[in-house]
Amino acid sequence: MLRFFSLGNYINLVAENDVVKLDSSGFPLSKLPEPIGILEAPNLTVYYGKNPGEISIEMSVIPKASGYIVLYSPLPAPGENAEWYDKLFSGAKGTLTNLKSETKYIFKAAAISSEANKMGTYNFSDSVEKLVP
Repeated sequence: MLRFFSLGNYINLVAENDVVKLDSSGFPLSKLPEPIGILEAPNLTVYYGKNPGEISIEMSVIPKASGYIVLYSPLPAPGENAEWYDKLFSGAKGTLTNLKSETKYIFKAAAISSEANKMGTYNFSDSVEKLVP
C-alpha cells in the first residue's frame, strides 16, 4: 500500500494539476483540481518573544492556504515589498529570530496559494509595529 501511495504522490507532483496528464496515468481521478486563487488577508497578531531579538507571530487560519508569508522591516520600511525581509511559515504561528533588539519593526502577513505564488500577488494583513525587546 505504501508503494501505491508514493507513486500516486509522484504522479500528482509531475502532472502539476494538468488533468490530461493525470487522466493518462491510469489512476482513477477522485476529484478534479480546482484553482484556489488569491486568498483573503489574515489577521496578524505580534507578541514579544521569549528571548531578546525574538518576535512571535500569530495569523488567523485561512482555509485552503498552503502556508503564510510574513514580511518585516525595521522602520522606516522600504516602499516596495521586495525590499522587506520575508519568512515563510507552514502554519499560522511562528517566531522570528535574530532581530535587532531595541529597534522598532513593522510586520505584515499574507496567506499563500500556488496561484498567488505564480502571480506574485497577495492580500496582506494590516501592518503591525512593535519594538523588539
